[in-house]
Amino acid sequence: MTTTPDIDAADLPPTAWATVRRTVPLAPAAAWQRLTTLSAHEAGAPLTTMHGDPMLGPDARFRAVTRVGPLTLSDPMRVTHWRPPTDSEAGALVIDKSGRVLRGRADIQVRPVAGGCEVVWREAIWPAVHVPALLRRPVALASRAGSGWLFARVLDAALGTEAPR
Repeated sequence: MTTTPDIDAADLPPTAWATVRRTVPLAPAAAWQRLTTLSAHEAGAPLTTMHGDPMLGPDARFRAVTRVGPLTLSDPMRVTHWRPPTDSEAGALVIDKSGRVLRGRADIQVRPVAGGCEVVWREAIWPAVHVPALLRRPVALASRAGSGWLFARVLDAALGTEAPR
């Protein structure tokens, strides 16, 4: 299942993309189920609650709400590509973020490997407002660092793994 994306990934600077990889002793279908359960995402994202159907699916719409004191950031998202893995073929999930403050995309792949599967989570988050050319690189690098840290936590919470040391 593929739908029209909410954003154009070409608008996201290449330096904004963070990549997190984990190899786990889970069948691809088991890893997929964990990755598509909203409570697993919530467990890894500090100060954030997830709103929507507990299980993601094709064209699912959901929202992550992060609260720090009186400040609230609502991050609406939509599944724009859904292809579950099999025991012999990789699966892929694309989530577009379309908030008023932040936009972005998550590309998540689950590949069968000997003894389990490999999960690759690629994510870019970008301000929804115009970023002047002079600030694009520092904003992209900050986005990549923050995304890498956050989505490693989310991935580890979902898969029951620890970050490599």
